[in-house]
Amino acid sequence: MPDPMDICNNNNTGDKIKKELARIAKEELRDTDSTRTQCLQSLREWVEQNGDIENCLTDDNFLLRFLRVKKFSIPMAQQVLLKYLNYRKKFSEIMYNLDYTDPKINELISRGYIFVSPFRDSQCRRVIIYDLSKFDVSKFNGVDLARSHAITYETLVDDDESQILGVHHVADVEAISPQFLTLFTITEFSYLIRWGEV
Repeated sequence: MPDPMDICNNNNTGDKIKKELARIAKEELRDTDSTRTQCLQSLREWVEQNGDIENCLTDDNFLLRFLRVKKFSIPMAQQVLLKYLNYRKKFSEIMYNLDYTDPKINELISRGYIFVSPFRDSQCRRVIIYDLSKFDVSKFNGVDLARSHAITYETLVDDDESQILGVHHVADVEAISPQFLTLFTITEFSYLIRWGEV
């Protein structure tokens, strides 16, 4: 098994990091130049020919997030892409116009409710930290919470390192209270959890 810590070594140059990431991607995700080229072409053609899909990005980086998470299985990547697009449509108030300068979202991020640690975990993955004590339930709502998460995840998943190595979540839930249950209906919460894997 590849050692992701080889990437974290501060003595690594950009080229060495790229080689190490390529090695991990190949061994763990079946991600090679030829597989990537072939699968990107297949997935892109499928998107363009699918009448149910409108206004979908087809750049390499966007499509790779779905191929890598499903280890380059085209049918599984198609399913998860459709799930993602349906999620965006179902929760358009959360997923469209994501802007960290929106006053409420900016305040949540500035307070430290959700942030990406400057340090990595033992597998060299980025660490997303949540601190529920920084989320004032009387001031913010469920859409604010979900949008702050969406901005964080959408930013991270654009990065090759995060697509290949994954991310690690750490949450301080000591401040959780029954008031948090009022942020979403049971139906909304189940949709968010079930559809929000991408």
